[in-house]
Amino acid sequence: MQSSYRSYQPITPANNKLLKKRWDQKRYYTHRMNVQNASPVIDNNPPRTYMHLHLKLKKLQVEEERLATVERDNRILLEKIGYIMRTGGRVDNLNRDYTQKRSGQQAWSYALLWSQGTLAHGVSKV
Repeated sequence: MQSSYRSYQPITPANNKLLKKRWDQKRYYTHRMNVQNASPVIDNNPPRTYMHLHLKLKKLQVEEERLATVERDNRILLEKIGYIMRTGGRVDNLNRDYTQKRSGQQAWSYALLWSQGTLAHGVSKV
């Protein structure tokens, strides 16, 4: 009687143990190749990125227009500052019809002259 570890014991019944061993090894080899070449079933890749969703063209256009407006305003201000520097910066809003009111010193001297009876205009007190 042979020991069981040296002889091949097929799981399913077979007439020829040698052929059955060869077929079982072939089936096992194909199974191992299938396991080795198996691809994952779960898709764990990140979602596709679309450039038209990330690159906001309207936002870029609005930003460009805003920068163009700022540049134009800066250029206008620079021209005005240059004109002021060249011409000396004269004031153009003088009120020529304004007469200066008397200060406290002027009112006191006017009252003193009035009390003495002589004014600067030569009119005497009656």
